[in-house]
This record gives sequence, structure tokens and C-alpha cells, in this order.
Amino acid sequence: MSTECELISIITPVYNVENYLTRCLETIAAQTYRNLEIILVNDGSTDGSLQICEKYSKIHDNIRIISQANGGIGAARNTGMSLARGEYVCFVDSDDDLSENGLSEMITYCDSEVDAIRFWCRIVHPHTKDENVKEDGRELFRGRGHDYLKKFGLETFCWNWLYRRDYLLSNKLFFKKKLVKISNLCPKCCCQTQ
Repeated sequence: MSTECELISIITPVYNVENYLTRCLETIAAQTYRNLEIILVNDGSTDGSLQICEKYSKIHDNIRIISQANGGIGAARNTGMSLARGEYVCFVDSDDDLSENGLSEMITYCDSEVDAIRFWCRIVHPHTKDENVKEDGRELFRGRGHDYLKKFGLETFCWNWLYRRDYLLSNKLFFKKKLVKISNLCPKCCCQTQ
């Protein structure tokens, strides 16, 4: 098992999210795991998002801001991943909140044989009921990343995982640069709605 020495790179795409970016950054800054590199990828925001990023980068010396023309969330994540220095990467969307001990608990499962660690999450959405969310911390699977994919398939979100960066890069696992818009997608999180 790992000790608290590995650098984790948190990659957060930022595009016109001034209404909830502060809360996200507060939960990242409050992490009990301190060996963090926080990469905020400003993806061409036209609202006050960049100013919020700049405010936090002045307070926290482990925050880097990368600005690029709007290319979509996939392109922003790829930019962050290409610049990350951490042994592990965690994708945190700007409307996400992290539990204070989340990364401290996750890093204890990291070792040279672990490619990805899935952690529990609670999805808050108008159609989600909290009583249906299970957060008991059970370990559901231990094995190689490919074995997990064979058993469970590929989920459509990446924000509840801690990935070994070398695994992603050596297998050329990148995000599609542009997502196709589907009319019945939730505008906040891109999950399909009924």
C-alpha cells in the first residue's frame, strides 16, 4: 500500500462555470491529502470563471492555470493530462465537490499494480434520491484495468476515478475532443435524461 508521497494531479476543465466554480475549488483546497498539483484548464470562458481561477492561484501555490481556445471538455482534459506531473490523475469537473478525506483514503489503495481506483460518489441531480445512493466503501474489484473493463464495461464518466497517469499515457487513453450534442442531455453534467 502507498504512503502519502505520490503527487496527485487534479485536472479541472473550466468553461463558463462562475456560478459553482468557487465551491468546487474550496473542496479541492480543503483536501487532507496535501501533495496535490491542481491544473485548471480555462477552455475559453467568457464569464468570470478565469478571474475566480486567478484568485485561487494567488492563494494556493499548487494551482496552475492553462488557458486555451474553447475546444470542449475532452480537449480541456487532454490538455491537463498532457501537462500533469503527478503519478496519479483525478478529473474533477467544475460542478463537483470532493469529500475532505477523499483523496487521502484513495491513495492508500495505490501501488505499482493498480491502474485505476474507482471511488464512491453521490450524484445530486433533480431526479436522484439520496436514499438510493450506497456509500459503504466496499472494495468491489481488485485487478488490472483491462480486467475491470472486461467485467464491468466502460462508464460514461471519469470523475470518480483515480488513474495512474502512466497507464493512461502508455495506452493512449485520451478523451474525444468534441462531444456530439444530443438534445436530451442534461446541460450541467451531460448525463442522459428522460
